[in-house]
Amino acid sequence: LSTPPHGYGGCCMAISVMDNRESNKTIQVPTTVIVGNDDAITPPTHGEAIHKAIQGSKLVRLDGAHLSNISDAEGFNNTLLSFLR
Repeated sequence: LSTPPHGYGGCCMAISVMDNRESNKTIQVPTTVIVGNDDAITPPTHGEAIHKAIQGSKLVRLDGAHLSNISDAEGFNNTLLSFLR
């Protein structure tokens, strides 16, 4: 709520022109892609495409929306801790 509207708008504009589909293919480190099953902003199909582009990555689907670290904090934290271990 404290984010200035012009700052939020600037972030949205930057993200709207991002295209990492080719650069995702070059990732060569362990990667876990987390998607929220109910994410309307970044649909699960987008996360699935990222997962498919990164060889050896793991895909985890959580109940929740765009901010799965909030809407499914326990699932997100368990996934993150498992990845870090």
